[in-house]
Amino acid sequence: VDLLGAATLTAATAPRFGGSMCDKLTDVGWYVEINAEPGRFVSFADVVLDRRLDPGGDTAWDAAVIFLGSNHDGDLARFTSRYVDALDRLAPRPVVVLTVTEIAANRSDLNEVIRAEVAARDNVQLIDWAVITADEPGLLARDGLHLSSAGGNRLVTEVALALGPAMVQVVDAECAPTQFTDDEVGSGSDDDL
Repeated sequence: VDLLGAATLTAATAPRFGGSMCDKLTDVGWYVEINAEPGRFVSFADVVLDRRLDPGGDTAWDAAVIFLGSNHDGDLARFTSRYVDALDRLAPRPVVVLTVTEIAANRSDLNEVIRAEVAARDNVQLIDWAVITADEPGLLARDGLHLSSAGGNRLVTEVALALGPAMVQVVDAECAPTQFTDDEVGSGSDDDL
């Protein structure tokens, strides 16, 4: 399974930050690759998919998880176009997507796009992180966006529940190395990628 995220929230679960996502998913037989960097916009999906879905490459993901939109430049049309393109490129494999915490009014617009894409696609499943965090604000740090310790645990649990056990169990499953490890917050933008 590939986890694609352009936020500190997803990167925080990667092996370089303790590996809680890998630990949980490898326990149920998934071979996991987390491609996430803090401060990235939706265009980060293009960068990851260009590298990891190369027709000549060895990537044969069985499923993907997308958590994009926490970093948003305000351009809803660009977000929609790139988000839809990422889902198109990942089809027909199963994809789990997460809505974003609504820290600003324009995040509800992003969530409408995400929910509409889930409704229109048979291969896409939703984790409504916006609803979860609105109902349980203790999952977030004081800034209202980043994860508290409880939030990190809940995010990992929600993803694991959505994916379930791997259909083909990987013996001694582990977390794969990633090419995406630039953890300088805000280092990327649509213009930089």
